[in-house]
Amino acid sequence: MTARDALHVILGAVVATCLVCWRLHGKVEDERAACPFPHPARTERTPAMWLFCKSGFFSAVRHWDDPGTIHLRARFRGDLERLCAAHGLDARAIAETPGGDYRFRMDLPQADWARVAAEEAQAIDYANFKAAVHDGTARDDAYLAAWAALRHAQGSR
Repeated sequence: MTARDALHVILGAVVATCLVCWRLHGKVEDERAACPFPHPARTERTPAMWLFCKSGFFSAVRHWDDPGTIHLRARFRGDLERLCAAHGLDARAIAETPGGDYRFRMDLPQADWARVAAEEAQAIDYANFKAAVHDGTARDDAYLAAWAALRHAQGSR
């Protein structure tokens, strides 16, 4: 391969990456616009966290109307059900919002969320997270894709 061929390959990869990012950005904006829940202004910082644990993947944000309440969101109902079962929460509080950015959600007092997150940290009993959550389901594929995307981003810095 000549230097010119290599340059063409690199430029093609850059253009393809830009197109993918542009398309993903559009999808994120579409989801944001379609979501029935209010979103902060782009410049506003909202306390939020993502938690990947054996119970599942969760997005925890401050409730828009009640600063003492955490609005806990999940992609899979089973994640919230496992979390409820493991920590004595009422699974009847899980709501399904098919048109929302996260399909499943529930609200809980911030103190309860702090307890749950601390208990999840205390329950770590594995040396390899990917192996601990591997179950061959769509959730497993999603965890691996997130891991791969973050690994890729780590290498680009």
